Formats: sequence, C-alpha cells, structure tokens
Amino acid sequence: MNNYIITILLAILLFFHRSVRHFMTTGKVKEAFCALWLVDTIFITCSVLISFVLYNYSLTAWFDWQMPIFVILYVIAIVIFLLITPSGLQVLKKTFLDTPNALLQAEYRFNDTLGLVRNFFMTLLFVLPISLEILSIFPRLAAEVLLWSKTEVCSAVYFVIFLILLPLCLRQALFWLKNLQTPPTETEEILLRNYRTQLRFKKRNYRF
Repeated sequence: MNNYIITILLAILLFFHRSVRHFMTTGKVKEAFCALWLVDTIFITCSVLISFVLYNYSLTAWFDWQMPIFVILYVIAIVIFLLITPSGLQVLKKTFLDTPNALLQAEYRFNDTLGLVRNFFMTLLFVLPISLEILSIFPRLAAEVLLWSKTEVCSAVYFVIFLILLPLCLRQALFWLKNLQTPPTETEEILLRNYRTQLRFKKRNYRF
C-alpha cells in the first residue's frame, strides 16, 4: 500500500492540472502557469519527505565520505542547468526589469519543453507501482526481470525522479512569480493569446 500513496497524491495533482487548463481559457495564462509550477514544487517537496518516512532512507549515509561528492555534483548539475536556461541566473534576481522579446519567446518555448519533461516523469511515477503490481501476478517473470523488490524499485526510482524534478519545478515557479510582477509586453500578449486559442480548440475537439 505504501507504493500507492504517491500515486494517489499524483492523481489529485493531475486533476488540479486539468482544472487549471480551464482557468487558462478565461485569460489568466500567466497566473495558471505560476500556480501549476508552484503546486508541482510543493508536491515534489512533500513527496520527498513522505518518501523518507515510507521507505526509511538511511540518514547515516550522509556521513559517508562519498556522499559530499554526490551532493557537490548535484549542486554543480543544478548550477549548469540554471546557466543553460534562457534567462540564466537572472531568474534568481528580485525582478525582471526588461525582458527582450527574443528571450521572452525562448522562455515560453522552454516552459513548454520542461512541461513535457515534467509530464513524462509524473506519468512514470503514476504507472510504475501499477506496473510492478501487475508484474507480481507472474512470479517467475518478476523474478527474472526484477533484481530488487517492488518497494526497493519504487523507493529508488522515486528518489531519482524527485531529485530531477525539484530544481526544474522550483526554477519555473521562480520565473513565473517574477514574471507576474511586470505587465505583459506586446510580444507576450501574442504568446498568451496563442495559448488561449490552442486550449479552446482542444476543448472543442474533445467535445466532438
């Protein structure tokens, strides 16, 4: 049952994602993006804490001589990720004073890309425990495919995915929080209008 707690919470999160899409059609696209990434960040943070409780991650490993090396490498990876993003380290500043149109368009494309990455990993989080449960129906096949138990597989995969998603979601949440502090430019208005149009067309297609 422990393996399904994250899945249940994720199902609630996915329902929130769908409700936010309806909110976007009313014209509040920037606000919707900000809410999505903020809630995703909170979900990932809470899931990390829940995973520590459910899977009893060993805290003594932090005192191993190898652990500081992994922490340093992880921090370096986050810094490199921030550097290669369109706004770079500017996302850590208090506000965006003047965002060039080309940079703004790149940020919106980057937001779409990270959205696809987030959706893939969240789908994996949702499907993994269900797939392992189905696989357990066939003990011989499970013994050949899995080298670890279902709990060990879930705990390891969850931990890795959370380490990947946390900086992604946090960065996007910071960007949209700062973006809300400045009025949209003419270019951004066009981008926002395109998002609303695409969502309305999708909604009509679902009805038909």
